[in-house]
Amino acid sequence: MNTEPRITQIKGKLFGIRFRPRGPGDSHIVIQIIKEDDDNWFCHGTSFSSHWIDDLIEQLQNAKMKLDNEAIKDRSGYGYEFKYEQ
Repeated sequence: MNTEPRITQIKGKLFGIRFRPRGPGDSHIVIQIIKEDDDNWFCHGTSFSSHWIDDLIEQLQNAKMKLDNEAIKDRSGYGYEFKYEQ
């Protein structure tokens, strides 16, 4: 019987999340942010304890709110632009 946890991935269009065990025989979940490039998925950064998932979500929500309040949606529909003082 295999008792090692599986690596699980949740993928979006460009970004995804990978859950993996912290180490051999350790079932604590570590999170990695992954990114797609030409149908291949890569980890571009450090992993972190699943304990911090709520903080990550909060900071992403804060970033989105800041963009919505302090930037301009790009007319092309791709992202945001800085507001410049006239």
